[in-house]
Amino acid sequence: MKNVMMLLLGLVPGIFGATDCWLFSGEATNINPSNWFNSGGDIMFHLTFKKADEGKLIMNSAENSDWGVEVVESLPFVGEIHVHVSHIETPDPGFEVHITEKAGINKKIYFFPDRMAYALESVDGAASGKGTECQPIKTCWSFDGNINDITPSNWINEDEDILFHLTFKKSNKGKLIMNSQKDGVWGAEVVKPLPFSGDVNVYISRTETPKRGFDVQITEQIGTKESIYFFSDRITYTLEKVNGAASGKDVECRPTRPTIEPRTLAPSSIPTKAFEQNCLIKPPRAFHWDVEPHSLKTRWETDRENLSREWLTMLDRTNSECLFESSLKLAADLSMHYDLIVDGKPYVEVTIDGVTKMLANWVIPKLDIAVVMSYRDRAFGVEGIVTKIKDEVALAKETIGTKVVAAVELDDVGSNKTDFSAEGSVYAEKVLDQVDGHYEDQSSFAGTAIHFYRAYDALVEAGGDEASKPRLPVSPELDRGLFVWDYTIALDDDLSAELLQFIRMRGITALYFEAW
Repeated sequence: MKNVMMLLLGLVPGIFGATDCWLFSGEATNINPSNWFNSGGDIMFHLTFKKADEGKLIMNSAENSDWGVEVVESLPFVGEIHVHVSHIETPDPGFEVHITEKAGINKKIYFFPDRMAYALESVDGAASGKGTECQPIKTCWSFDGNINDITPSNWINEDEDILFHLTFKKSNKGKLIMNSQKDGVWGAEVVKPLPFSGDVNVYISRTETPKRGFDVQITEQIGTKESIYFFSDRITYTLEKVNGAASGKDVECRPTRPTIEPRTLAPSSIPTKAFEQNCLIKPPRAFHWDVEPHSLKTRWETDRENLSREWLTMLDRTNSECLFESSLKLAADLSMHYDLIVDGKPYVEVTIDGVTKMLANWVIPKLDIAVVMSYRDRAFGVEGIVTKIKDEVALAKETIGTKVVAAVELDDVGSNKTDFSAEGSVYAEKVLDQVDGHYEDQSSFAGTAIHFYRAYDALVEAGGDEASKPRLPVSPELDRGLFVWDYTIALDDDLSAELLQFIRMRGITALYFEAW
């Protein structure tokens, strides 16, 4: 098991700029259709819940009274929902629809691209008269005091649920406690070290990316000591009021904290000038965990739920404690079996705070990049890569910013259907191009990755002239990644020159290096 730094291109999400926003709620099956009109009477955007009882949301537009092609999306909600609609200009102009269930933390985001120029004249239906100020990504609070005297604070929704509870009641024991309460029942306490005494400044910010939750930053007033904490959402964030020390202490959010420059390849290493100056790939963009709980076979067979829960905790702590001040994204390998159904039952499911889901449904929302080990030697069919990753791609589409990468094996691992060692590199590249072609229009699909450099290089050499021809990418928007593992290659002039030549010829745009 390894942890690696990943060099990655093109996976930084755009910053959405909303120009107009609307907010309304109700029982999904009873919400009236809404239309956004321009001055010519054209319907720029039509949103209807008429098939909510069938689990469908429908979006469309009509120009000169002619309806366009309906966009039908899944609507996995029952009961009362909150609907937030905004018109955005970047990265692509269109209508963004956020739907959250009133009970629980489920949320889904939809996008309808502009089919005509946006020039709003009027709105009817459920959204009529529901225009609202477009909310910033963060809402922030700041207060100070002696750490032993700060009263608890609660962020509360309209149902009197406590979204976030922050208390210093055990500060004399060096502990900070965070929690939430739903329907009068407290959740599991999150207890963190609190290495302070005396007067402190407390700054709390509401964040939506990369994870939804509350950031807490505590600094001592005399000295330079600082600690940063994160509490992940357990309840849909719809704030009604704040009490305690944070009451009335909302402030303008501070600018984004400076990011720490990521190390180029690995600790205590300096890449060769050839690699540093000539490499076409951008600096490291992600921290990648190659930690596979199923590989601990004994525990996996006897205690897979607890083992999976420990893995999920590791990913949470990586985000909240290691990457908080870093520009690096979080990536991890996961088995294509984490959403498998065997004899009508999930292969592995995990219960957290009374909620039970398959492991894939827990892990994918925690990641910026989910590298699915889709180790098969064909693109299509029941055992094809396209089929093996379809659920992960669909799940990532429902999650803010998560991208799926399909990883394949080119080394001989002793199983005919799981690697391309017998078929060769030409066939392997063709299959990966087919996967790219199938998913290139899916916003949650980021491309493919090959394990690993030495095996790939050997297959290309064995394939002769045909295999040595330069590969042209299916889409410039998709990555073709390569696991190199051995970062010392980048420290050697000859080896790094060979690697550079190889990645150019094979159209590689992302490298995975071992960090230590």
